[in-house]
Amino acid sequence: MTCGSTRAVAAFISGDVLGALRIQPLAVASGALLTAAWGVHTLSLLLMRRVFVIALSQNERRACWIAVIFLLFSNWFYLIRCGV
Repeated sequence: MTCGSTRAVAAFISGDVLGALRIQPLAVASGALLTAAWGVHTLSLLLMRRVFVIALSQNERRACWIAVIFLLFSNWFYLIRCGV
């Protein structure tokens, strides 16, 4: 048995996007978001020769960590509830 993220990636690559989201919604959404961010960053380097820098205040950083922790717990709750 493999981990849920591996099965989700295999389903996604084979074209079963909904199946991948059912198996591991947070991993699929995070992967899509990180891939899009990587693409935007690469294009900005190639076309504009600029590097995007995100500067967060202490409160913004704290809010991001709270959101990440909330998403992780929500994902675990979903996976336990659905029996995945």
